[in-house]
Amino acid sequence: RAFGDTTHAAANGGAVIAEPEVTTHKLGENDRVVIMGTDGVWDQITSQEAVSIAARVGGDPKLASEHIAREAKRRWEAMGPVRDDITAVVLKLEQVAPSSSGSGGLGSDAAPHMTVINEKRG
Repeated sequence: RAFGDTTHAAANGGAVIAEPEVTTHKLGENDRVVIMGTDGVWDQITSQEAVSIAARVGGDPKLASEHIAREAKRRWEAMGPVRDDITAVVLKLEQVAPSSSGSGGLGSDAAPHMTVINEKRG
């Protein structure tokens, strides 16, 4: 996952754990987007806030990832000169009627969009 963040002390001595946080969710008809982000996003924005941001921009993956990343950046900057890496990836889910072969899937505009904010601070 990473080489470790040696500049910030953590409960485990500053090391990055190799075990990811994983949850499982069965997709339903009300699910509209999948939002993935680095800890620089989730340290500042709750899951529900990220979903609300995506909903405000109509679920557009490009706009949603940009707005989520910018809001995380704004909150980091309000805390002072230290900021973590910020990456937000948004995948739009779209229900598509099954084809004659019986396979459903994602719509053509469901391509994910990623926004990365990782500026050097001097």
